Amino acid sequence: MIASATDPAAAPRVLLVDDDEHVVHALTRLLGRAGWEVRSSARAFGVLNLVAEYKPHVIVLDVVMPGLDGGQLTELLRSDPELADTRVVLHSGMDPTELEQRAQLVAADGFVSKGGRPADLLEALRRFAA
Repeated sequence: MIASATDPAAAPRVLLVDDDEHVVHALTRLLGRAGWEVRSSARAFGVLNLVAEYKPHVIVLDVVMPGLDGGQLTELLRSDPELADTRVVLHSGMDPTELEQRAQLVAADGFVSKGGRPADLLEALRRFAA
């Protein structure tokens, strides 16, 4: 699923990785309206190739997914010299303290709780779009 701003060449790029299609749909609409070019993946497998091709300014990763979770995927990104500088924001419904600890453990750039204010996610992503 791809949603883009009016001028995709100028729009910041975000990759959403979440196995919940409702979350992906809602975030794609929110971010598209805020001027982001959005791509998404419903699973973590294959995301490294997508990141290398798409070159997002930031990735929003669900922490709890089947198979490879967002924390493990962040660790894989950090271990790849070509992708290590990619900005990662963990996004989860887990306890905020636990989410913050997980983000620190895997060297994510930030974290935002699911179900929080949309403005919080937009603010976190704007910091990494520059």
